[in-house]
Amino acid sequence: MPKILNELLKLIRDNYDRSPPPKVKQVILGLIYSCVRLINDQIGLSHSLVNFYSKDCFLTNKWGDLSSYTLPKLVDFSESDIIIDRVLGISAINAYSQHIFEENSFGFNFENDVLDKLQIKKSDKVGMVGLFRPMVPKIVTKVKSLIIVEKDPEKLGKFQGVDITSDSSVLENVDVAIITGTTLINNTIDGILKLVDEARTAMIGPTMGMLPDPLFKAGVDIVGGMKFFDVDKVIKTITEGQGTKRFKKFAKKYIIEEKNYTGF
Repeated sequence: MPKILNELLKLIRDNYDRSPPPKVKQVILGLIYSCVRLINDQIGLSHSLVNFYSKDCFLTNKWGDLSSYTLPKLVDFSESDIIIDRVLGISAINAYSQHIFEENSFGFNFENDVLDKLQIKKSDKVGMVGLFRPMVPKIVTKVKSLIIVEKDPEKLGKFQGVDITSDSSVLENVDVAIITGTTLINNTIDGILKLVDEARTAMIGPTMGMLPDPLFKAGVDIVGGMKFFDVDKVIKTITEGQGTKRFKKFAKKYIIEEKNYTGF
């Protein structure tokens, strides 16, 4: 288990006494995203990573009526060796984190774009971990170079003229790193952050709904997630196998910067 995930779990569990976990209302394993919905309609998402399931992925004793599980029990799934369990565990962590944000009236920054905050410039070498398709054309004309690292073999090759490789060593010496939250699920996050320890770094995407404290401690400068305002429509979109392109209209992107964050 990644060191960062271990620290995140400790932070989450340390908050249980101060902020009792709400009951779980709904658990969804979707084709693209999975979701844990709480009784107060706070939700947490995680990419389902269906391309990485082995034939043994359902050989687990955790299945049944998942909505009857307590939130701490679902959070514990993130410690599993099975990807499908970790997907739901991260979703539960994100749902509880959003509950804490709401309970403390946390002031999200909905106004600024992560690329503006990273202050990318023409001399920058940018590394992207996970293919963020809409961001590629916004970046490639503004920087010296862009390289994309992907674990999904179906995405390797090129995208809009940009090389996509599975070799994470290409991230050494980048000036800016933009990293997907799925690195927390596939256990690559610790190694990735070591490679980009001198870079200006952001972790972004719908999977990044968690408390950012351990990420900032590990050197991440910006965490970018999504706040969902029409939960029923988001749930419908996820259960129908749709992704960010469809449910983003029911949410707002936010960023949290390490330099402005006081923690919980």
